[in-house]
Amino acid sequence: MSETIMPVLESRKLVFIHIPKAAGTSISKALGIFGCRNTGINEIYDPTIHFGHESQHATAREIFQHLENTKRDPYAYTWFTVCRDPFAKMESEYYWRKSWDREVKELEFFDFFTTYIPYALKNSSKVQYRHFLPQHRFIVLDELKIKCFKIEKDYEDLHRFLAEHANIKNIPRSNVSNKKQFSDKSKREKAERIIKKLYDLDYQQLGY
Repeated sequence: MSETIMPVLESRKLVFIHIPKAAGTSISKALGIFGCRNTGINEIYDPTIHFGHESQHATAREIFQHLENTKRDPYAYTWFTVCRDPFAKMESEYYWRKSWDREVKELEFFDFFTTYIPYALKNSSKVQYRHFLPQHRFIVLDELKIKCFKIEKDYEDLHRFLAEHANIKNIPRSNVSNKKQFSDKSKREKAERIIKKLYDLDYQQLGY
């Protein structure tokens, strides 16, 4: 199996857990393990392939099981991920989806937070809503130590990590949302409270 179809850089024994909307596309491209266009609803999920369409966002447990199933030792790899403030992540999700997702194109900012996100979170076990899975669920794996970088403050540490473990000197920016500041302060604050309630464990466990 080619390493380009899963989030594992076999040549460097490196596993990247790609949490959606947290610089993952840029990092995957820098690592040379990006091989798909990740827009559009896709119902197909192949448990033997963890990089392709929405299944690129495999959880640590899914990757761990895949490595074991293909007779590779998960403990022989260095595991890492990048996380993001939950509200900023969902704000980015909204503006990214506005450009292509037929379910979101006509939604206003506040409606996305009050109606769409709760529904998508409830259905986040489905492939097309994997982006709404809480971040801590991507990295829950007691068996392993997973290095987690915060996109807001750990970018220099991430650069040093990638330089050391993958000989990468530059991370190109990819898949950047065309984000605008939502002008209604009151509704924005309500949206923030909604996310803090829905993703309370992300705030607690990731330290936001």
